[in-house]
Amino acid sequence: GLEHNARTCAALQAQYNKSPAYIDTYARKHPYTPGVKIADQDPATTGAYHTADIPFWFGTLESLNLFRSTRTWTDWDRELSAKMMTSLITFAATGNPATNDVKWPAWKPGDERKVVFGDRISIEKLDVKALDFVKANPAKPVQVGPPAPVRPRD
Repeated sequence: GLEHNARTCAALQAQYNKSPAYIDTYARKHPYTPGVKIADQDPATTGAYHTADIPFWFGTLESLNLFRSTRTWTDWDRELSAKMMTSLITFAATGNPATNDVKWPAWKPGDERKVVFGDRISIEKLDVKALDFVKANPAKPVQVGPPAPVRPRD
């Protein structure tokens, strides 16, 4: 999964580039406007989906309400976005995303932690045992649908 890939990237960064790597998980469910219908999402069951963090990192929460109200952003959403933007700007300026509000530790072998941006900001240990299992037991490719027809060569 994504955390396995982030961990692999962090390990390679530490091994070859010698600069710190930082891992995060975005876990905040968007506060959908009651009754909103979205073609490719069911607001009742959609959690923190891939790219859901982008409007938080770039301070563009209201872009999702540009044409109609789809999110009812809370004070926490705005505060979370501000803290995430500050970490991003700090990282660009210094190479370290840690701020007074986000105590973001660098990933290190033997001290594998990440920041979780959700209903609160927390520092959590990676589930190293589960990640080591995934690494040792990679998924095998699965064929979806019938095989492609073999066409004779001319």
